[in-house]
Amino acid sequence: MELVEGDALMTRARELAGSLAAGPSLAIGMAKRQFAAAHALSLDQYLELEFAMQPLMATTQDHRKGLAAAREKRSPRFIGA
Repeated sequence: MELVEGDALMTRARELAGSLAAGPSLAIGMAKRQFAAAHALSLDQYLELEFAMQPLMATTQDHRKGLAAAREKRSPRFIGA
């Protein structure tokens, strides 16, 4: 959670939106789906879902781009694939 002064709210909201838009959209989308399903799952079921999704996300081009960017000490440029 973050507290922002009223006059800085829209600026901060745009910064956060830009950060999310530049992020790995497949991984963010999967996380949103998992969060949405969480209320209907037990902890064990949720952990099984997470365990199943991790290897899938590790096969994406965005994952490879993120790892390459970390190795090269630069910001990643995700493509949504």
